[in-house]
Amino acid sequence: MAELGRPAAHCKILFGAQPIIGESEGEAREKQEQHNALVPLEGGMTILSAHADYDLSKIDLDAPMAERTEPELQRLKTRFRKPSGESMTLREVAQRHGQSVGLPQFVGTPGSVADQMEAFLRTAGGDGFMLSPIYCPGAIEEFVDLVVPELQRRGLVRREYRGRTMRDLLRQEDG
Repeated sequence: MAELGRPAAHCKILFGAQPIIGESEGEAREKQEQHNALVPLEGGMTILSAHADYDLSKIDLDAPMAERTEPELQRLKTRFRKPSGESMTLREVAQRHGQSVGLPQFVGTPGSVADQMEAFLRTAGGDGFMLSPIYCPGAIEEFVDLVVPELQRRGLVRREYRGRTMRDLLRQEDG
């Protein structure tokens, strides 16, 4: 931003996230398992192929993806490794992509989801999240009613907003 002569604060970084909230950790994990089990491998392959603009059926499902050299796959390379750094197979990448379009799933009680989101921002930086609900209606309302108050108590989410446009909302100063 500075090289373009613009204030750095005018560039906001928002990460995608898929919150899955339960009254208990176990209930949240059950919701996650139920949601993730609904996605057929073929669906994940189709979505991933479309997002890559590349026919992934050309690749063996058990092939490791991290070292692929096809130009179309390079922008998705960050999704080809497990948190441990180990390469995932095409089958694993496609399944995960179908379940959450590659977004992290924050799973747990309202407090533990807030903990995960806070830790993510502390590690990665950024200015917030765009939420991807696992079901509609209801998942966003659940997040607003249960997680947002916890984030507000921690001072991570505003209690009041000024402005009418998204630009106004993102540019307002905290304080």
